[in-house]
Amino acid sequence: LPEIGIYQMNEIAEVLNFGDMDLPMLTAVMEYADRSDAPAIVALAEKLDNFRFLPNAGDMDDVGRWFVESNREYNLHEDLQEYFDFESFGRNRALEYDGKIVSSGFVCMDEDCYLENVLQGTEDQAVSFGGM
Repeated sequence: LPEIGIYQMNEIAEVLNFGDMDLPMLTAVMEYADRSDAPAIVALAEKLDNFRFLPNAGDMDDVGRWFVESNREYNLHEDLQEYFDFESFGRNRALEYDGKIVSSGFVCMDEDCYLENVLQGTEDQAVSFGGM
């Protein structure tokens, strides 16, 4: 509290005050964005639906399998799965959706969403709010 001030603490509390807030996902998205300041937490929490999160993904093979299983457009007959390169596909999808592995899984942006847009203006707020 002394570092961020009561105003920013109230903003964080307000945005997290929803029963359906996915805190593990928010934590992963904060790591993905490499931001933990109050304005960023608020912005990320408010735009959490612009992110995709695959908990416990350890590598790009997991990511590739997730994309195939969760998207009808990548429908792959199960007889072909042993021949499919899920790791390369996962790497390709991670590049396409600006994704990366974080400590708790995999995080990427939704199609046509950009982290810069979600965090726009938060750098200035982090400096101007300050502590008490």
